[in-house]
Parts: sequence; C-alpha cells; structure tokens
Amino acid sequence: MHVNLCFLIKIAPLISAIGTIVVSILAIYLARWGDKIKLGPILSLEEDFGGEETILENNSGESEKAIFYHLKVINKQKGVEAKNVKVLCKGLWLVRSKDGKQELEREKIVVPQQFTWAPAEFSPTAPTIAKDHALDLGFVTYRDGFRLRFYVYPNNKYWIIKPGETKIVGMEIYADKYSSEKSYMFKITLTKAENDDYKDLRQSVDIKQISSLQEGVR
Repeated sequence: MHVNLCFLIKIAPLISAIGTIVVSILAIYLARWGDKIKLGPILSLEEDFGGEETILENNSGESEKAIFYHLKVINKQKGVEAKNVKVLCKGLWLVRSKDGKQELEREKIVVPQQFTWAPAEFSPTAPTIAKDHALDLGFVTYRDGFRLRFYVYPNNKYWIIKPGETKIVGMEIYADKYSSEKSYMFKITLTKAENDDYKDLRQSVDIKQISSLQEGVR
C-alpha cells in the first residue's frame, strides 16, 4: 500500500497535466465546431400531396370546389421540441419556354411570406413541434387557379399560378435556435381544368419536389 501511494504521488502531476490538455482540446473543439453539434431540433419538409377536397366561399359570396395540397414538417430529433416554427417562401421562379428551352424568371419577393399551418382555424401561427405538423402549400379552384397559402398576401400576386404556368417555390424552415441548412423546392404546374369538379381539378395540378433549380428546367 505504501508503494502504491508513493507511486500515485509521483504521477499526480502527470495526471493533472493530461487533464489540462484534454480540457484545452475540448474547449478549442467547442469554440470552433460547437455550433455544428445537433443538440436542438432537426426539421425537414416532406411531401403530403394527397389533396383535401373542400368547399370555399369566394369574394363574390359564391361557393366553389377547392382542393388543398399539404406538406409536413417533421422533427427528426427525438425528445427535443422545436418551438416557434415557421416556414417562409424565400424564392419563387416562373418557368418560361424560349426557343425550345426552359428558362427561369425570378419573381420579386420584397418580404418573405409565411405559409399557413393546417388546419388554419385551430393552429397557432408559430407552433411547437415534437413530432410533425401539417402545412398548407396551396389550393386550386376552377375560377382562380392555384394559390400559395400565406397568412398575408402581397399585392403583386406572384402567389397565383395560372393555367398554363409552371412555378418553382423555394421554402425554408425557421424556429428558435434553428434555421434551414437548405431550401426545399417544389415545382408546381397548372393546366386548365375542363370542368368544375374534383376529378378535373386534381388532373390539372402537378406538384413535384425537386432538389435544385437546374432539375426544375430539365
């Protein structure tokens, strides 16, 4: 026991020095890469394009058929809630055909608009998400075409997609201590519905999730 105690006394400075080095290395690591450690929520935006049939009342007080298209925000970090979550429209591009090629024309967005959570009547504007939450991408009617679904609509009406048009919408997710590392892009094409019924309305809408703008003009 006497020998072991002496040995411990002798190596105590070495142990202390090693501990100091380990702490220093850890401090440097946290200073440089600490923000990369995923301790908070991990959010993603995924397709949910089944389409919900409903009846809306238009500005003239008339009832018309509509189909709502949804997305889903998913929290992939178990046990960590994402608070005050918002999904913003950060970019919108009109796809034009010219000389047999497709080109992109960027719409002017002065203030990024927030997409509406579903159901809008009961969902807070910035919910807390533990697992997932449905989001309104937009809706289609026979009279007005496809409309992106925002809480506030700007005056320039870039949020309307008319029959014969294709637009690419870029979306990003924000929450407390969280922001998207990438834009989620969806290509929406609208053709003219032949009749005001749900079958024709469904056939008039084509929505695809794409990985880049380049993919949207192939």
